[in-house]
Amino acid sequence: MKLKAIFILALLAVLLTACNKESSDAPRNLQEQLVGQWLTSEKDGDQIPTNNKKVINFISPTLAHVSASIEDYDESIPDWHLGKECEVVIEGNTVDIVSHPSENVTVVMEMNIQSINNREMYAECKQEKIQDGESRESERFTLKFKRFNEDFSKDVLGMWEGRVSSQDPSEYDDGKLHRWEYKEDGTYVYYSLDANGNWTSGGSNDELSIFYCDGPLLCSRWKGAGAEEEFHEWWEILSIKVGVMKWYAIRQRKDGSSYITSFYMTKVRR
Repeated sequence: MKLKAIFILALLAVLLTACNKESSDAPRNLQEQLVGQWLTSEKDGDQIPTNNKKVINFISPTLAHVSASIEDYDESIPDWHLGKECEVVIEGNTVDIVSHPSENVTVVMEMNIQSINNREMYAECKQEKIQDGESRESERFTLKFKRFNEDFSKDVLGMWEGRVSSQDPSEYDDGKLHRWEYKEDGTYVYYSLDANGNWTSGGSNDELSIFYCDGPLLCSRWKGAGAEEEFHEWWEILSIKVGVMKWYAIRQRKDGSSYITSFYMTKVRR
């Protein structure tokens, strides 16, 4: 009997320890912990390509701003997704984020928070798109978020010179030295070297050349004069220190495999 009692006590101790360990990351004071800036990092256990990431800034327990680098747009959703205001409803461990990307479209993402701390958050999600009052799309998935505190929106302004610094180039990069001048009004100018070694603005006649920076996420759009196709590119800023800016991006090949490309830039002038 004594051995049996000792065994039961030991088993209870193990279970209690396991429960305490499991609950150490369980959501407590979720409304307080949620406030802040979060960047999506994994979906269903896989790294999310930079061109499909979201920044969710929970301003309060009832309000969030969402920016997204959306690769595949449809006609019902505008293709520039910066700081969109969303309604937030928190009930227990469930967080509903309700957005209205256009007049006739509502997107509801229901997140069941599994764990949260000052570095990361893990949630089981259901997202539904409602168009003209009818459910058009529904998807279930898991998301992992990383919390961030950096705001690079001011530091990125000015003229920068650089090139790809990794073996794998950016989708639109030719491996040569170029310059980008980021302006406060959200526009930028792109420069390249001509045959005589002079910097020329290749985009002086472009119809579109704009960008935004939300936390570490840097998104740009451009369209040449008279061109039919508009281009998009997305990066994550690793750091901006003493006139040096480092970018990286997770790119996805057509076969579904991923690779990381990086950029190294130095500041030419403010």
